[in-house]
Amino acid sequence: MQTNLRAIEKTLNEMSYNLQSCPLQRFKNGWISFMEENEYENMKIVPHSCCKDPKSS
Repeated sequence: MQTNLRAIEKTLNEMSYNLQSCPLQRFKNGWISFMEENEYENMKIVPHSCCKDPKSS
């Protein structure tokens, strides 16, 4: 099971837990969300071999 910051924030908001809304906290949450999205996208990419000669294929 995978989860992310947005899912956690949604659950906390449903439980009436007040998250900090100062600009620094919003920036931090945005940064974490950005990093999570990049990590998920990078997991989808199939790496190529840097040592394989493309002419021999």
